[in-house]
Amino acid sequence: MTSKVQKLQRASLNDPVLIEVSTKYKTVDTLEQNYLFRPAKHKETYLVFLLTQFAGKKTIIFTSTCNQSLKLALTLKFLNFKAVNIHGKLTQSMRLDALNKFKAGERNILIATDVASRGLDIP
Repeated sequence: MTSKVQKLQRASLNDPVLIEVSTKYKTVDTLEQNYLFRPAKHKETYLVFLLTQFAGKKTIIFTSTCNQSLKLALTLKFLNFKAVNIHGKLTQSMRLDALNKFKAGERNILIATDVASRGLDIP
């Protein structure tokens, strides 16, 4: 927990409960995770802004549905982002191909539904 999150916790919570995961399952220190509060009607605009800010870095975007995943992949392709898509309507070989493109650096954005939310092994 970062110091900013601890300050937010002290300022806004009463009797918080801290649940920790074993350090064996800790995420790597080089992983950068962010959240952003934004108006729902502008979420795509904010996403393009963030992708531009992190250009050249590997990015994983999770969507709720296959249709959202497909729509986002088409939008990003139209905007010349190098994105690849993984969702439940793809065959296993298509998913592995997409994942390998992401791992190899051919694509730097992975758009995924919950099919990929666990068990991805990406350095």
